[in-house]
Amino acid sequence: MTIRPDPQEKEHLMKNETSTMSYILRACGILPLLAILASFCPAHAAQLQVNGNAPYACAAVQGGTTTNGTPVILYSCGDAPPQQWNYLDGQLLGIGTANGLSVCMESSGSTSGSKVVISACNGGQNQQWYFQDNNVVAVEGNLCLDSTPGLSNQLVVNSCTPAASQNWNVRGMEIQLSSDAPYACFSVDGSLTANGTKVLLYSCDEGPAQQWYYSAGQIIGLGTNGARTKCLSAAAKTAGSAVELSGCNGDEKQQWLMVPASRVGASGSASVVTLQNTDVCVDSSGGVGAPLVVNKCSGTASQNWIVR
Repeated sequence: MTIRPDPQEKEHLMKNETSTMSYILRACGILPLLAILASFCPAHAAQLQVNGNAPYACAAVQGGTTTNGTPVILYSCGDAPPQQWNYLDGQLLGIGTANGLSVCMESSGSTSGSKVVISACNGGQNQQWYFQDNNVVAVEGNLCLDSTPGLSNQLVVNSCTPAASQNWNVRGMEIQLSSDAPYACFSVDGSLTANGTKVLLYSCDEGPAQQWYYSAGQIIGLGTNGARTKCLSAAAKTAGSAVELSGCNGDEKQQWLMVPASRVGASGSASVVTLQNTDVCVDSSGGVGAPLVVNKCSGTASQNWIVR
């Protein structure tokens, strides 16, 4: 679906502070798309990388500080905490999120050219973001995260265009159900790579079967090697359809948005993974060990996901 700004939705954007504070940003080295053995690296968070050739560049908190108003800049991708982000309740939580402190990526204004900073999470529209196609979109102003100033310079938001400076990947990510421990994640059944392999809700273990990469609206996963790519797919666009692994082909059943629930007409402050141009979201109502399905977007606990 095409997401449009809704000035009436502000009341839906106030997050649950207690819930957010319970999640600690977990930093680690970047796991490549195929994922190295989980034991090589501790728990981690995702990175926002400009989609381009090496040397790769990522969104990073300048100087690794947590002071309100600290610039978010474009910097050479590494494995340091300033480049680690969690997506929770529509917010991008960054460095300094620990011990009851929550720090979020924030647009300093609702007009093109506004600077991007980090500030204490407050649930405001200027801290709400969603992922659509190649873009990271600010809810306030419906503007896109832009790296136009270049390496080592502060990121801004600008009117959304197909420009390379607004083309972002989310790499090294896990998709975890937003709940208390024990935590559960998207996981490819049996670590198989055959088309049609079911994607389950399974205990988070940092393994290759739980590593994903968001690019051009596709969620790319296990079995991606060289020219061969495997994508998260819905068997159909109707409620109750299975979520599975399949060869990436650009089909509409492989096009996903990661958005606040309010953006798809659902209640609450959840972050949902929804199939584009439909009213269905990934749902874990079968519980741990059961296959994921798509169901009508409702923002219920079984559809509330963290990208980490």
